[in-house]
Amino acid sequence: MAGKILESTVRLPQSAGMQLMRPLEAFGSTFKVHLSTALTFSPETLCHVVCDSSIPNLVRRSDKPQVAGFYGVLRKLAYVADGKHNLSPGLRSLTKAYLAPIMPAARVETLLDGKSSERTTGWRTVAHATGPAEGDVLHDVAVRLAMCDEYCFVLEDLVRNGQKSTAEELLKEVFSSAELALASVEEGILVNVMPPIETALSTLAWLDCAHDDFDPAAVSIINDVLDIRRRPMGNWLAMVCKLSDCSDLPELSLRTGISLSTLKKWSSSAKSVLPNRRLPEVLKAVRSRGRAERLENLFGVTRLLTFICDLWRAAAVGEPPSWPRTQGYIMSRYAEAYRLARQQRSGQLKQGVGT
Repeated sequence: MAGKILESTVRLPQSAGMQLMRPLEAFGSTFKVHLSTALTFSPETLCHVVCDSSIPNLVRRSDKPQVAGFYGVLRKLAYVADGKHNLSPGLRSLTKAYLAPIMPAARVETLLDGKSSERTTGWRTVAHATGPAEGDVLHDVAVRLAMCDEYCFVLEDLVRNGQKSTAEELLKEVFSSAELALASVEEGILVNVMPPIETALSTLAWLDCAHDDFDPAAVSIINDVLDIRRRPMGNWLAMVCKLSDCSDLPELSLRTGISLSTLKKWSSSAKSVLPNRRLPEVLKAVRSRGRAERLENLFGVTRLLTFICDLWRAAAVGEPPSWPRTQGYIMSRYAEAYRLARQQRSGQLKQGVGT
C-alpha cells in the first residue's frame, strides 16, 4: 500500500486537480478538488470547504494590515518560481517592496527572474502571508501543512535519486497508524485520496488537542459530529437544537424562520450542505453567546467532515459505499488520529510540568 501511495505522490504535479470517478454530491458537481502536494489539499480548496470563501477574501477580513495584498503578491511569486508567470514592471516593484523586510534583495531578484530552485506551495505562501501571531489558527495550520508539503518534496527527491525503498519506509512512518487501515480498504477506492484525507484528519485532531485547557481523558466532540445515525450536518443541527432548547427541527424552524424542508435538506440530504451565509440565521436561535461561538467553530469542522465523506464516495471506482459506511470509516480514522494526537499532547503537558 505504501508503494501505491508513493507512486501517486511522485507523479502528481503541484496544484493539480484531483482525478475522481464521479463529481462530488454535497458540494456540487462543479466543485473542483485541488492539491498543494500529494499529501495536502490546496489552501483554496480547504478554504472553500470550511469557510465557503477564497483565501484572499478570508485574509482580507484579518486585522493584519495589507495581508490580503501580501498573499496575492506571494501567489504571483509562486507562479514565477514555477515558470508559469511573468510579472509586469509595476507588480515586480510592488513585490520587491513587500518582500524587502523578510528576504535579502539578491534572493528576491533570483526569484523574480525565475532562476530559483526553490519549490513553493500554497501552504508556505499562506504561512508567509498570515505571519506568526499568538492564537492565529490559520497561520498555525498553514505552517503544519507546509511542513507536510516539504516532506512530500523529500519523498520525490529520494525517488528521483533511486532511493525508492527509503522513501517507502519514510512514508510508512508518516502513515504508520494508517497503514493497516489503508491496506484493508477495498481496492475500489482511488489511492490518491488517502494521503490528503489522512493529513486533514491528523491536522484536525492536532487542533482538537492543542487548546490550553486540554484534558487527556476527554472524548472529542467530533465523535458526536461523526455519529453515523445522522450525517455530520444533521448531528450539528441536533446540537443547535439542544443548545437552543429546541426539541426538534420543527421547533428550530419556528425559532429561526427557516423552512422545515430546508432544515431537513441540510440535515439529511447527500446532495447539499448548509452554506456559511445561512449560518447566522441558524445560530440566532441560540441565546447564549458562548454556546453560539462554540457551534460556529464546530460548523467549519462539520463542513470539512462532510467534504471528506463526499470525496471518499466520489473516489470509488465501482458502486460507491453507502454514506453511513463511509462516515463510519472516517470516524474510525479520526478516532485513531485523535488517539495519537492526544498521546503527543499529553507528553507535551508532562514535559511542561517537569520543567
